[in-house]
Amino acid sequence: MGTSRGPVDKAAAVENLARLGVDIPFVIGVDTDGWLVGLTPHLWYNFASGTRWIPFVDGGAGITATGIGRPDLSGTFEFDLQPGLVVHWFILHSLALTSEVRYMHMSCAGINHPNLGVNNVVGMVGLTWYFGK
Repeated sequence: MGTSRGPVDKAAAVENLARLGVDIPFVIGVDTDGWLVGLTPHLWYNFASGTRWIPFVDGGAGITATGIGRPDLSGTFEFDLQPGLVVHWFILHSLALTSEVRYMHMSCAGINHPNLGVNNVVGMVGLTWYFGK
């Protein structure tokens, strides 16, 4: 069956299910105390478009240890929330150029007072390889 955007890919339609991934960020900032290590499980949902472009939404919640500290954050241990918008452009059948914009919020959820928080917008571009395709 075809559409005006091209043939419908049945394999892509099956991949339109929610999947679970794990994001393990390790970021070193300019400041020598600006380290960040965390574990954030993510769920994402692909929108099968029937084309080489596959947009999807992504969201995660996890824990983070950081050296950022006061006055920006109230302690080393923080929680993080990360919703994002992502698009794959398939260069080959198993290889995609991936572009992402993600909002990231970190705070201690009231464990320390005051409950300070940091909000970021993160942009990423990279390559994604799908094994077994």
